[in-house]
Order: sequence, then structure tokens, then C-alpha cells
Amino acid sequence: MRARTILLSSLLLSSLLSSLALSGGARAAAAPGFYVSVGAILESDFDFAGNVNEQDEEGSGNLLALGYRWSDLLSGEIVYTDANDYRNVQFGSSEVNMWEAAALIHIPALLDRQTHIDMSYGGDFAPYLRLGAYRAEFREDWTAGIRSSSSDGLLWGVGVDYEVRPGGIVRLDYTPGSIDGDTLDRLTLGLVVHFSD
Repeated sequence: MRARTILLSSLLLSSLLSSLALSGGARAAAAPGFYVSVGAILESDFDFAGNVNEQDEEGSGNLLALGYRWSDLLSGEIVYTDANDYRNVQFGSSEVNMWEAAALIHIPALLDRQTHIDMSYGGDFAPYLRLGAYRAEFREDWTAGIRSSSSDGLLWGVGVDYEVRPGGIVRLDYTPGSIDGDTLDRLTLGLVVHFSD
């Protein structure tokens, strides 16, 4: 299953790099304002070493974010992820909840400012980098008892936005992570709706 996660992240990175090669009309500067993002976790790799129930889950969570876009270069988000809720009649249940505060650095604006070259990707695709901090909480209720833990740390991720209409975006995001040394990678597909003047 680890190979599939690596393949998916490689495909995402390839699509980001491919979009760098595209050229086209100038993209309108993003208007400052609030936005909300909702998404489904397409793939979340959640392997807990030593457990009978080590597994990779697909489609196993939801993401909700409230953000503010300050400029064409920078956005900030508060994100809640409910991932990897799992129930097994024989062994019990587990769940992971995660809060994060993240900055999104929009690559087209960054490259344009550094190189003075139009990197608008035809006006529709816009890759970004995600940098932030998180707090993840894990709880499992097994026949052997209840175990819970939490973890704080820094995170990074990559993603691409595709503007389907002004103020409406489809987003693909990959953010690797871990909790207490166990893998917690997240691949999300979602919608972003901007509320600007």
C-alpha cells in the first residue's frame, strides 16, 4: 500500500510540474477575501505499527477549512480533518481528528515576482505549497483496552487549484504526516468557494 501512496504523490507532483510547462493568458489577480473549503479524503495511509489492524483506508474522512486570501501570493487556513474512523466487530474502533493552521503559498504569483515571467498556466490551474502546524488526536478502543494519544508538529503539502468559475475552485491536495511515528498521509479532493467583494 505504501507503493500506491508513493505513486499517487508522484502523479500529483508530476501534474504540478507539468502545469509549470503550460503557458497561456494572464490570470486575474486573486481578490482578497474569505473562503471555505470542503473535501473528501481520497486516500489516507494510516499504519499503526504493532496493531493487529494495520491498514490503509480509502475515502475515509472529511476536511473542512476556513481561509482568507490576502493576496495573489498568500492565503491562510484553519483546517479540521476527521480521518480514518474505523470499526471492526472483532477488534474495536479507531479514529483520528486533526486541526491545523497553514499558509498556502501560490506558486504562479511567487514565480512571477521572482522571475518577472508570466506563469499563469492558461488561467485555470494554480499549484501551491502548504506550510503549517498541526495537532492530531488518536483514539482506539480495542478488546485490550482504550489507547489515546496526541501529537503536535509541523506539516507541509502540495496541491493544485483548478478554477471552474470565478470564485469556484476544485482542489487536489497531498499532505504527508505522522502521529507518534505512525504514518498519516492525506490525499484530498475538494471544493473551494471564495466570498469576496
